[in-house]
Formats: sequence, structure tokens, C-alpha cells
Amino acid sequence: MDFVHYSGDRWAVAAGGFVARQLRILLAGGGPKGPPSAPPAIPPIIITPFNYGTPAPAIDPRIPPPGPPLQPPAPPRQRFA
Repeated sequence: MDFVHYSGDRWAVAAGGFVARQLRILLAGGGPKGPPSAPPAIPPIIITPFNYGTPAPAIDPRIPPPGPPLQPPAPPRQRFA
């Protein structure tokens, strides 16, 4: 990688070596934190509902709801006329 320095700009000449070195380090992956690394190899945990057994019945089963009334409701006894 060649850097072009202009002879008229003395700051570019003075800082050219430092900038080139820093750029080379950053492009190589050796930045302030070091080179990038792979994440830890932890396998994912996959939970599927097909590998369990059937759950046990409840300890206290529910009481079945009452059925429909045996007779239709009676008409009102008092009529307002």
C-alpha cells in the first residue's frame, strides 16, 4: 500500500508515517481491542413439545357443570295490566 505525500504540505509529510502505520494496523484487524474473534461455540437449546410424555391428570378434577333445566321456566305469576 503506497501513500502519496505532497512535498508542499509539511504536516502530511510529518504525519504520513504515523497515519500509514495506524491505517495498516486497523485494516489488518489489530485495532485497540485486538483482532476480531468468533463467538463462543455454545449449541442452541431447542425445545420441542414432541419429546415429552403426556402430562398426568390434575389432582382434583373439575366438577362437571350442571346440565340444562329439566322443565322450561314458568310464566310470571303476577301480571301487570
